[in-house]
Amino acid sequence: MSVTDPVDDKQAKAPEQHVSVIVGDRLCVHCGYNLTGQNIYREPHYDLLIARCPECGSVASVLEYPVLGRWANRWAAVIAALWVLVLLVIWLGTSGVLFGLSMATGAQGARNEFRIYIEDEYKQWEAQQAGATAPNTAPGAVNTTVATAGGTVITLPPGTPPQISAFLNRGSRFAKFTTWWSLLDKATLVRGAGGVRAVIDPRAFLMWVPLSIVAFILGCFWGIALLRRRRLGLLIWVGVIMATAGVYALIPTLMWFWEEPSYPWSAAERIVAPPLLVLSLAYAAIPLSIGVLVGRPLARQLIRTLLPPKLRSSLSLLWTTDGYDPPRV
Repeated sequence: MSVTDPVDDKQAKAPEQHVSVIVGDRLCVHCGYNLTGQNIYREPHYDLLIARCPECGSVASVLEYPVLGRWANRWAAVIAALWVLVLLVIWLGTSGVLFGLSMATGAQGARNEFRIYIEDEYKQWEAQQAGATAPNTAPGAVNTTVATAGGTVITLPPGTPPQISAFLNRGSRFAKFTTWWSLLDKATLVRGAGGVRAVIDPRAFLMWVPLSIVAFILGCFWGIALLRRRRLGLLIWVGVIMATAGVYALIPTLMWFWEEPSYPWSAAERIVAPPLLVLSLAYAAIPLSIGVLVGRPLARQLIRTLLPPKLRSSLSLLWTTDGYDPPRV
């Protein structure tokens, strides 16, 4: 007749105590099923924390002893800091890439015909101003003389506007063009060239093809990187990225408004590029938003297609973060 310890007998009959839930990736050692989301119990006989695999019924111990001691937390902090730094760099890089492609659209937006039109208008004005410097031979008229930057003395008729004298004194052809541009009504120039459609080259919008592809890919990356963000949070992050790209766009925009152009091509770009830059940045927000919203579903589909069942379980966070069941083996 065997003797049974009454304490052990009570422990064997005691129910298992629910303690917590597995929140990280932990694979069953027998079948490879991911145990994330499974309940953790305290086994009454040995007082151990265990979890049961719902696929094969195997018992898995969840009690682990750290092998690195306090250095485990230190390395975790270092890795977390590096990951945050990487995300900051990619954030600034994402905004910079979208700004650069939008800037290229604006730079290529001016038609060659518009540049030629500006140059023709300038030449006509230059000829008129050269004719205005002819001596006035009317009786009683008093002519004045102006020394140009090159040292040539030119006789001006009475009543010559002061802008013309400044124009002649500056001497350089580039300076003359800048003077003419500062006195010009830009809206009248665009209307004279045929309107907005006549000055914008539609081939510049071909840059929207690489802009769409790059913005979508970057959006997919951010949709996967920001796992804890829901749809609203992801769209807010899109706004942050586009706002940063807008800050980048302020630099050339302020230069366009503060510095007068010296060439017809730079003058044409000065009119066409700013609105195209703003329009391209606004358009880039569309594929970027689509990317952040479909990034995780697309990643899950690729994982199902490309990875074997056991490897899918290690990436189950892509499922559980959106409330889906993890992939089964």
